[in-house]
Amino acid sequence: MTSFIMLIYIILYFVYPASIPNIGILLTGFGPLINIPLLLSYNGKRGKNNAYIKWGFYWFYPVHLTLLALLRYLILGW
Repeated sequence: MTSFIMLIYIILYFVYPASIPNIGILLTGFGPLINIPLLLSYNGKRGKNNAYIKWGFYWFYPVHLTLLALLRYLILGW
């Protein structure tokens, strides 16, 4: 279904460029297509399992959100 919608957007964009006001709408639909090569390359085995990778993923999310909040505070001042 997503491919069909993307095809309609692409056709509309090339036939009537003004009909799609934001190219971001068109590009957003290609995000799921990036996953296809990753899914096809899966070989059924588990990946590396060491403590650095495990704890790195646990810490990445809160640390990067904190950095983004700090950056927002520095730029916008609130």
